[in-house]
Amino acid sequence: MQLHGYRPGTALSGAQAVGALLRALGVREDDVPPTAEEQAGLYRSELARLAAGAGAVLVLADDASAAEQVAPLVPADPCHRLLVTSRDNLHSPAFPARLLPLGVLGAAEAGELVARALRRAREEDRRSEDEPKALAAIAEHCGYLPLALQIAAALLADDPGTPLVELAKELADTGCRLDALRHGDGGMPLAVAGAFELSYRRLGADAARVLRLSALNPGPDVSTEAVAAVAELGRTTARQHLAALARANLLAEQPVGSGRWRAHDLVRLYTRRLLEQDGEEERTAAWGRLWRYYLDAVRAAGAHLPGQTGGPDSADNRFPDQAAAFA
Repeated sequence: MQLHGYRPGTALSGAQAVGALLRALGVREDDVPPTAEEQAGLYRSELARLAAGAGAVLVLADDASAAEQVAPLVPADPCHRLLVTSRDNLHSPAFPARLLPLGVLGAAEAGELVARALRRAREEDRRSEDEPKALAAIAEHCGYLPLALQIAAALLADDPGTPLVELAKELADTGCRLDALRHGDGGMPLAVAGAFELSYRRLGADAARVLRLSALNPGPDVSTEAVAAVAELGRTTARQHLAALARANLLAEQPVGSGRWRAHDLVRLYTRRLLEQDGEEERTAAWGRLWRYYLDAVRAAGAHLPGQTGGPDSADNRFPDQAAAFA
């Protein structure tokens, strides 16, 4: 069932989800109890009846945004299973879920997703076979993200006369890539940036600021210490906010425990746009803090080079030995 967890005003509550499942299990409208507690009891009874007769049931709850939405759906009988999809990690004391993170597709799988969508729309569409390099470029510019790939495929299916190389060139421009990955569908547009926006709006103010400022870092990933410096936070506090962003799947620590955080390429483009929310004075000050952090780190590391003064007794000794400085 679809929970619409990230659509404002349409998200189902846990009680509403239980009621919808009761109807899906064949319970007549007149037989649905009036209170949420009674409905939850009937839901458990219906699953127990099925366990004794038809067998195990897989309950699929799609697009959940909070543990409270799905906790009432957990079957009492362990023979049943509840599978929840979400943009957030919903693990909590009240909902001790087993987390199964999904990454992006591989290059070949991403290309095949687009090619299959074009063939499904029109069997005679051979653009993916005729332009394999352009197909690979489209998949790469989409960051192998399924949502972006589906939008790209829809755009191509809408205009079968457009060569794949044209869309590939458009997506190659990082300045307009997010704008290009948007598809209108019957008054309900689907956009990569829009999906990111729904997750961003749910963040606390401090975590949102950390996400924006982390986009200033020019490398493919950023350390906890660099984020602490650019956001003027202690290391522990910075990690707490970074962990919150990871739970929302806007960042990921790669590898886990390394203290280095990476965002998907499309998320990085989105967060760079968000920086415009901060005034020029704030951005300039943040740049200064970031570069001072790196300059101080280089000086501290350089003290461990052969023939250099400093080292363990230097004023800024963030590296205990030469191996740590090189790392």
